[in-house]
Amino acid sequence: MDKVPPFASQRSVWHFHPLEFLEIINPKGNCACGRDITLEELYDIAPKASKAILKQYLPAFNNGFREFGIITCREKAHFLAQCCHESGGLTLTNEIGGTSASYAPWYGRGLIQLTWQDVYTKYGTYVGDDFESDDAARNKIAQYPDCVRSAFWFYCVNKNVVKHAKNDDFNMVTALINGGFNGYNDRIKYFNRAIDVFKAEHLNILNKEVGFSFEDSEIYNYRVYAYSWGRYHDPLRSESGTDKVKTEALKAYRRAVTLYERRGDSVKMADINTKISALDEL
Repeated sequence: MDKVPPFASQRSVWHFHPLEFLEIINPKGNCACGRDITLEELYDIAPKASKAILKQYLPAFNNGFREFGIITCREKAHFLAQCCHESGGLTLTNEIGGTSASYAPWYGRGLIQLTWQDVYTKYGTYVGDDFESDDAARNKIAQYPDCVRSAFWFYCVNKNVVKHAKNDDFNMVTALINGGFNGYNDRIKYFNRAIDVFKAEHLNILNKEVGFSFEDSEIYNYRVYAYSWGRYHDPLRSESGTDKVKTEALKAYRRAVTLYERRGDSVKMADINTKISALDEL
């Protein structure tokens, strides 16, 4: 520094100590891009969880974001929205009623409910641990740190959801995590809450005034997910999690017919056309 002219001139030089800038760079005043999320932010998103639990989870969340390249505030919102719905607002790590499920003992565990033996096997292979040999081994997925780590693995590795979150495709993210649209409205509520907390609206790509549309999502090009979007919105069906909207159901059904026609699946086409006819009569 003594070689820099202002400092070598023997004149007084004014400078600010870095601590003076803390208020300016305080993360509460900025979005959550490229930084750790805070305990207060996590609690604002998941207020039903105890702060003690969230304090325990927080380092694993921030480590996971760095490890898997979930950098932007909006990508973090996508991930946490799915975790929060799947875990009852970060309060549950075991599937309710899982022990009596037909697929027990391979019921949902972790913040994103890992289910079925093959998924337990894949996760165990990935982290180099045993999650299959007995109940104690399986239950490790419901315990910290694997309850958080397994969620990142399922989201980033097993389902490769990250690329769709980068594109702000909430519908495709949900379809991949759930296999359909169960709890869709609840996931949206958590997502919107995280967007507010992280100040992530500036990275919005696909969320319009009416929400995330069917046509803008990759689900539009996947016959199974297009058909599922129709069923969940169909007022004549029992699937729950979304609003029942006849026009949405018809739009998705008709797209699904087109996609199944390309596959040459006349049986599925006939089934969907029956549903379309029933809705047309409403």
